[in-house]
Amino acid sequence: MMKSLLDVYTTVEEKRFQEASIADKMLRNIHGEYRNTAGLASLQANPNVSAISYFENFTAFIKKEQDFRSLYVLVYAMENKNYSVTVGNWLDDKIDATVNVTSSLTKGMKAEINDSQNVTFGFEALDYGSVVINLTYMFRAEEVNESFSAAIRVTNSSTSFFDLSIYDKKEFVRIKDVFNETW
Repeated sequence: MMKSLLDVYTTVEEKRFQEASIADKMLRNIHGEYRNTAGLASLQANPNVSAISYFENFTAFIKKEQDFRSLYVLVYAMENKNYSVTVGNWLDDKIDATVNVTSSLTKGMKAEINDSQNVTFGFEALDYGSVVINLTYMFRAEEVNESFSAAIRVTNSSTSFFDLSIYDKKEFVRIKDVFNETW
């Protein structure tokens, strides 16, 4: 009788491990596509507009197939020290976001961002080099802080921050990543 109980437990644990493994593989594939999408947008004439369009379409497609949530921050810096910071919210709830930056004329901006929306903030760096992007947002009564640096160069550059997660039955898989590219 004990052997039967242990076999049932082992089977349940193995099934849960396989489900988590499948969700992990799916999320890694989506993460790779997010990175490719950010890179592809950087090759366009207006990278921020292209990125918003690409990410909206791709994320909406994924959400139809999976219980998927994402928050992304896209930073596109142009040759004239101007750069945009776009926050995309696909967390199934609105967020109150504050973007603070270092080494820029404007230090911070705030916005309420509904689910499936993007908000773009414009900044101008004081000089070429790195700026630190600090994103603080309230999500379901909890404050979340994310921080990463972005390059402001004589040539165009982009930096992307991704917080991606898949919920599959009782399993939860998450990836956070910062992706830099200069072109």
